[in-house]
Amino acid sequence: MLFAALALAGGCRGVAADADGALSLRIGVAAPVLRETGTVGLSYTRNALTRETMLTFSDEGRPTPRVLDAWERDSGGRTWRLHVRPGVRFHDGTPVTAPEIAPQIATALEASAPGIVTSVTAESESTLVVSLSGPYAFFLEELAFISVQRVVNGKTFGTGPYTVVEESPERIVLSAVENHYRGQPEVERVEVKLYPDQRNAWSALLRGDLEMIYEVSRDSLEFARSESSIEVASFPRPYVYLLGLNVRHPALSNRLVRQALDRAVDRDAIVRLGMGGQGEPAAGHIWPRHWAFDPAKPAPAYSPLEAVRLFEQAGLTLQKEPGRMPSRLRLRCLVYGPQRKMALVLQRQLAQVDVDLELVMPETRQMLAQLMKGDFDAFVFEVASARLLKLPYMAWHSSSNLIPSGYSGADEVLQQMHDATDDEILRAATSAFQQRVHDDPPAIFLAWGSTSRAVSRRFEIPSTSEDLFHTIARWKRASPTGN
Repeated sequence: MLFAALALAGGCRGVAADADGALSLRIGVAAPVLRETGTVGLSYTRNALTRETMLTFSDEGRPTPRVLDAWERDSGGRTWRLHVRPGVRFHDGTPVTAPEIAPQIATALEASAPGIVTSVTAESESTLVVSLSGPYAFFLEELAFISVQRVVNGKTFGTGPYTVVEESPERIVLSAVENHYRGQPEVERVEVKLYPDQRNAWSALLRGDLEMIYEVSRDSLEFARSESSIEVASFPRPYVYLLGLNVRHPALSNRLVRQALDRAVDRDAIVRLGMGGQGEPAAGHIWPRHWAFDPAKPAPAYSPLEAVRLFEQAGLTLQKEPGRMPSRLRLRCLVYGPQRKMALVLQRQLAQVDVDLELVMPETRQMLAQLMKGDFDAFVFEVASARLLKLPYMAWHSSSNLIPSGYSGADEVLQQMHDATDDEILRAATSAFQQRVHDDPPAIFLAWGSTSRAVSRRFEIPSTSEDLFHTIARWKRASPTGN
């Protein structure tokens, strides 16, 4: 077994410390996929520790203060007042003020929601007034994507608890910001290093060269949990795995066919067999812990017999072709590499209802290019929800399809979500959207995944539902009586 040999390397050594005794944390990122896509990885870990957004969102989809500490809107939802938290400073020591960040907010909002914002003005040093062209329920969600930063002579200064000391493609070193407004981090130095694979990262952890593995693969979890010197923290990941469908395909344009596919999928088996039990079945694209999520709108029950009935009602009869399995429907399906095992389970399930799912695994960039061109019958991939409602809107409203699938069946209810002026209207529209994706599916939503991180028990980590990586500034040295 791969990790049996690693166990012989011995347990983790003590917490890394600089010559002056300062507490340090060394993190290993096993990143062949991250390096390939170029969208996450070391740059993501750097930004997560050095930059902050205007506000954040809880696991239940509620806005929580960060650089902004309060906000309110008028009854029509067209004017917002935003209040800057006192004491926040950029890393160059400059205070964060409303006049400083107003242009940044205006530019970012015009790029992400064109035509929505009519003006962004600083009413005072601490208060901004944002005027909208109409009601926009996702306004606060937009602020969660705006990183607060100041650029001087080409150098970017953030407001996060750490600042960059050294940086290369393979390694980043960060130092704690003194007198940070959210408290002085006890972990004074963080080093993030790229490793070619999980085996190399685990070897470094067991040699005592690391104190944390950024992400533990599903295949490594059993080993990690058996290592007494390591704490493994797992948390739900707000990305939904799905079988995307091109509704321009002659058969898939019929919603009865898409309903049949929805009922042919055993989501529990996909989580169990395709994800090693590390996830939960998905009923749609709305984060299941979101306050507006309607638990009375579950995914359709697994029923191969009902799937076959719907296929026949749609006129798809069993066809025989020399050299291939008899089928009612043949689909060429692009598969994102990390979801290969899940796709194989899905392929076997659909074969039970005479659907021939041909799996094709292109290189990631090629797959993304094909998706953006609409060059697919189907695809297995992951799509973000980020615990928000705007991302489902962006994914499935015909005016802003992230992937051009030709789907427009949920436009009406998505627009109701977009225009909602209070929580009750938004909750009702969200429930209607959940029902719509079962009645007229844009995709077959399979499962929500989870992420696991491994950390030396020499650290005392806050008890929280948050991703522990985002809590590093609150970590402490564990007491000597700990493991």
